Amino acid sequence: MKLEEKLLEQYFDVIEKNGNTENQIQEFLEENTIFIPMPFLLNHYLHMNCVISKFKLGNEFVTDFAYLTKSSDYWEFVLVELEDAKRRFLQMIRKIFIFTQSLIMHMIRLHLGRHMSIKIEKQFFIK
Repeated sequence: MKLEEKLLEQYFDVIEKNGNTENQIQEFLEENTIFIPMPFLLNHYLHMNCVISKFKLGNEFVTDFAYLTKSSDYWEFVLVELEDAKRRFLQMIRKIFIFTQSLIMHMIRLHLGRHMSIKIEKQFFIK
């Protein structure tokens, strides 16, 4: 097994294992920073190739990760908070996302059905 495959297998073991706490997942991500979610990277990517772990927001709050990214003269400071996928809030968001995804697929099919016959593959959408 290649190193990449082994690392990916470890990632899914940590993420999908029911007994793992947020701290255990955080420790794995700190050791394997390639898996830290960074959906908001801008053109110049990760500033100084640095991710801050446990960034404090005053005396009350602590984020799981934070990073700085930029595009020319525009900067974004991104705060990342890990949450358990089984939490009720995230389940509600997932239902809304699935509904929106279905609606978009339906609208695309209607539009394309009127103009041409193209088959839309579901693989382009997140499940």
